[in-house]
Amino acid sequence: MTGEIVTREEFQGIPVRVVQREGIGAIPLNDIADGIGLDRSGLHKLLKRNERVLAPYVSMVNMSTDAGARETICLTRDGVIGILMKTDFGKMKDPVKQANVIEFQKWAIETLSKVIRDESVLSINCRQVDIKVELVEAKELAALCDKPQDMFLEAVFRKRGKPEFADLLALPANSIVHGEAGVWLNPSQIGMRCGHTAREVNHYLNWHKYQYRDANGFWRLDEKGLPYGEEYWFESPTKHREIRIRWQESLLIASGLIKDPPGQTALAEG
Repeated sequence: MTGEIVTREEFQGIPVRVVQREGIGAIPLNDIADGIGLDRSGLHKLLKRNERVLAPYVSMVNMSTDAGARETICLTRDGVIGILMKTDFGKMKDPVKQANVIEFQKWAIETLSKVIRDESVLSINCRQVDIKVELVEAKELAALCDKPQDMFLEAVFRKRGKPEFADLLALPANSIVHGEAGVWLNPSQIGMRCGHTAREVNHYLNWHKYQYRDANGFWRLDEKGLPYGEEYWFESPTKHREIRIRWQESLLIASGLIKDPPGQTALAEG
């Protein structure tokens, strides 16, 4: 890249440099690592392992540093999405870092989209790309990264200013109405049975593979939790909607949250 304009943005109070040239935006790989709180060398190794997939989205930019001018690895918007999709959430034990990865993806999409002129969607060589082509490419990239294709398709829709289509991808197969009476319990009610907070219950169920966080930060049923839980759309009084999970009472014993004799709980194991 030559003739770049470098601006400084902020992600959760952390400075992130954004490089602009001919309507294309990019972020230095080191700034991505710093913004999320990941090890720089680890992210560089991840890029190296996936360079065949991510090479079209990588640029070397001559940038000023404390040590003087030096070539810096930068990733375009699609490159940021791609490398963070390759991040192994299973090895990332800190839920704060997991959430930061998701939030940084959203922030990068919004921030780098502002750089694109006339709100059109451009490829690396500044040609306008049809959304159908981009959706096909998203599916191919998902397969190469071994990640759910819905995550990539959602990124395309949000980038194109079609959040209503992105939201449809997050809909569970069988949506149900919040507040049905019966034997169903939410994490707060489960916590009352066990003497713990809803956050502790969610952490325990995640640790023991009953649920996981999706790309939007919602708790979703893992395969182990399918016999005991059900997903539904929760709607707040302000009309905010999000996916939640409700659980059957049988989960308490099956998961080890409550053990015989009554009164013993298992949260210390998580």
